[in-house]
Amino acid sequence: MGIIFTFLLIASSVFALFYMTNVNEWDEIKNNNIVIALISGAIIIGLSVIMDNYVGNLCEAIVPYPEVFNVH
Repeated sequence: MGIIFTFLLIASSVFALFYMTNVNEWDEIKNNNIVIALISGAIIIGLSVIMDNYVGNLCEAIVPYPEVFNVH
């Protein structure tokens, strides 16, 4: 579940960023423009590093843990 959520967040962020710029990144990457590919890769890696901890916390909040009985 965490992998799917991370993929959806990164994909939506990259598509939103590509939509806001005046350059068509997909065509530039197809034309072997290394600079655009490096910038896109750096954005994806940066978003992955930033969201790593937050998605982990989200998954821990969703997964129910059994109650542990305290023996005194």
